[in-house]
Amino acid sequence: GIWSVFNYTNIPHRPRHETCELVNTDYLVGIPLTYGFDNWSFRYRVYHISSHLGDEFLCNHRYCSKRKNPSMEATDLFTSYQFSSHLRGYFGPGVVFHSDPSFKIKPLYVQYGMELRILGTKSSYHGLYGTPFFAMHLENWQQRDWDLDLTMKLGYEISKLQGIGRKMRVYIDYHHGYSYEGQFFNERTQYGEFGFSWGF
Repeated sequence: GIWSVFNYTNIPHRPRHETCELVNTDYLVGIPLTYGFDNWSFRYRVYHISSHLGDEFLCNHRYCSKRKNPSMEATDLFTSYQFSSHLRGYFGPGVVFHSDPSFKIKPLYVQYGMELRILGTKSSYHGLYGTPFFAMHLENWQQRDWDLDLTMKLGYEISKLQGIGRKMRVYIDYHHGYSYEGQFFNERTQYGEFGFSWGF
């Protein structure tokens, strides 16, 4: 996975034709092993994350002397349980077993959360199932003194009644906690957003 953050406003010394700056790009590579039976499902993975500041951000904010390399390798094990057709919960501990010396990360963390889907409706003519959903994801990292990191989503999800399990979602969400961008991993942030996604 690759995700990037761009800044479209408040750019210092912006040339007349420059419309935005690349702030940060993170790269994630992982190997997950999954297994499920009855209402239970499990995922074990080993993964690597590295983070890179954008050129424009470095030049505009004069970060060159402060550049660090927030790169790490970690492993975690997640357990998920489907309490009913409407409610699913999950929990997983993790361990960072290596991080770059310029950006040391303390080893332990936990992540947990739930998904609630209610008032779903079927359209047999179109072969689709639509349902409102509410999801909550929480994290506690030893690196951040176990402070709570919270993300909530509220939206509508559409999927096929049969066949490939792709889902389309329209949602709003709210994040209160810490940045997901590696270079700013230790910095607190909060934001809201509107989103659209299509995937598995």
